[in-house]
Amino acid sequence: MAQCCYAVCSDKSKLIHALENMITTNRDHTDQQEQPDESTHSTTSHADNCQKAAVVDGMVLVQKLSKKAVAVVTVKDLSVCFNDRLMNLTRHSDEVIVVFDTYRTDSLKNRTRQKRRKGKDPMQYQVRDENSIRHITLSRFLSHDHTKANLTEYLAEKTLDYTKIPPS
Repeated sequence: MAQCCYAVCSDKSKLIHALENMITTNRDHTDQQEQPDESTHSTTSHADNCQKAAVVDGMVLVQKLSKKAVAVVTVKDLSVCFNDRLMNLTRHSDEVIVVFDTYRTDSLKNRTRQKRRKGKDPMQYQVRDENSIRHITLSRFLSHDHTKANLTEYLAEKTLDYTKIPPS
């Protein structure tokens, strides 16, 4: 299996730039490859040269984990579960871009979230490897914007660490 390239986009509005960079990089790589001489017959089809890219909404993937596995006891366990699911979803992709929302307190989306809470105050949690989340539902854990913002940063960092290929 070919090595997969992972990128994390901290803001959906920056997604188009990540996609443009991916296309430019692929074009440059193709241009640098040696052209076969006319005496060589290539059996590689155009489809074989196509790369598959996956764009994953990171918070949607977290929300899909709403039924936490029994093994998810700490925030670190949640990141392992998240990354295992991400790897499974993107296993046939050559390039993967994970996109996370930004959480601004003055946004219309934030006001909608506040209304959805129906007067219940959100609880802010610390996002650290060792913090226990065993007895906290994922929806409760994600109820505070600061917790969500910290979790997206944490998961982005863990995803990049998780996908690093150790030197041979």
